[in-house]
Amino acid sequence: MIGPAAERGNVVRKGMRAIQSLIEAEVPVVTIHVRKAYGMAVSATANPDGLCLRLAWPSAEWGDMPIEGGVEAGYRREIEASPDPQAFRREVEQRLLTAADPWKTVEAFGVESRIDPGRPGGAFLNASLHALATRLGPQRRPWTMRP
Repeated sequence: MIGPAAERGNVVRKGMRAIQSLIEAEVPVVTIHVRKAYGMAVSATANPDGLCLRLAWPSAEWGDMPIEGGVEAGYRREIEASPDPQAFRREVEQRLLTAADPWKTVEAFGVESRIDPGRPGGAFLNASLHALATRLGPQRRPWTMRP
């Protein structure tokens, strides 16, 4: 969220608190991206230094900002100087959308696997959770009961 209303509502402060909680978490964090995550919201889905698992549906999008808003910000002068600003904006958006390959960003954003929403990756998720539990060991599993 951006703009004066978001600033008055402390959206960034609340978002940063969520990210801080994630970084301080002592349990594995599992995230399944189903739609969109941009900017700092991507950071709120995993701790790169912790035990995390990120999966994504084919419909998931993530990055610094949506292409549409990025074109407006990054190509403002060219859009304004164009004889047909709307056509130029659509052309740039289409070029960037064509070049945007979710498979290229999977590695950059630390997504371990893309999964089919019809089959939510149960075997993969189960194996990953088992690996996380094994990595923690019985004495470090904060989610188990302790005497």
